[in-house]
Amino acid sequence: MRAMENRRVDRSAPQGRPMENIEYQFILKELDNLLGRRFNKIYFIAEGRYRIKLGDISLSIDLGMRINASKFMEEGEEGDGFVQGLRKELEGSKLISVKQINNDRIIAFEFDGGTLVYEGFAKGNLVLVRDGKTLFAVKDEEWKDRKIKRGVEYNYPKSNVKEKLEDALSEKYIISALLQMPLGKEYAKEILSICKIEEKKPGNTVTKSELGSITSQLDIIRKHLAPVGFYKDSQIVDYGLIKFSKYSDFETKSFETLSEVADLFYLNAKEERNVELDKLQKRLEEQEARLVTLNEEEKELKAKGDFIYSNYEKVESLLAMAEKTNINDLENKLPNAKINKKEKEIELELD
Repeated sequence: MRAMENRRVDRSAPQGRPMENIEYQFILKELDNLLGRRFNKIYFIAEGRYRIKLGDISLSIDLGMRINASKFMEEGEEGDGFVQGLRKELEGSKLISVKQINNDRIIAFEFDGGTLVYEGFAKGNLVLVRDGKTLFAVKDEEWKDRKIKRGVEYNYPKSNVKEKLEDALSEKYIISALLQMPLGKEYAKEILSICKIEEKKPGNTVTKSELGSITSQLDIIRKHLAPVGFYKDSQIVDYGLIKFSKYSDFETKSFETLSEVADLFYLNAKEERNVELDKLQKRLEEQEARLVTLNEEEKELKAKGDFIYSNYEKVESLLAMAEKTNINDLENKLPNAKINKKEKEIELELD
């Protein structure tokens, strides 16, 4: 992995689809290149988005979304107390190890000044742990069996990840069982599709033959993982470590690292979000312009209504006379009126 280039890109909130479990496993191997490097700085980009510099390598962190080495270094801000605290506590600290916890979406960066934990599930979190206790966190959180709060003992969440499919099988759908594997939803769906097994088939009704087929596909996938991007109209729309069948009609491109293709995907996701925002903004402007027109029309109609109301008796008298009078005689009785005999219309100015 070579040194990354700096570049200004969009600073919107995290966009795109979350990294899958198996992708965190894969990217962990790429992050081994960070070992021995020192914590340089952390930058606050936007809510839920941070960039860390370790030596000459940049690390992109979008909470609950992804973590990968990046060549796109966004211009950051000083940030909140978390950023300031992390700079103070870790600046100059050497990275000793990077490991995935319980085969789950949790990555622990162990520095000689403390352990920075990335929690990738739900909306995500970043926690600095020292001597077994939380020193800083992006946000305080509390569950039934654990708490993230400064000064409180930090514990990794209990994992429901199963190493063997047999241990995950139950009366629930087979897709639910596969989701307990260190895999990911899209990979689980792909395996079932290849094996021609319905996702909603109860796990305890899966035959030995079907179980063997699923296990075989799991082994094949794990042995042939390779970063690939899926393109439509020259724009990247997704990425993965296998060629998903749902993208069989899309252009595919192989990448040397998962970090590289993930970087392009999440950057493109933010750009697409900006395009959508532009469309919404344009629609809003059109609606506001239409509202102005409607308000003007409303005022005009109200003025007409007020005029008719103030001349109600006169209008009623004219209408009554018009109904009783032959249209040819109306010209004599209403010399100042414009009478359209064909359409049977009368236009008259009232004082």
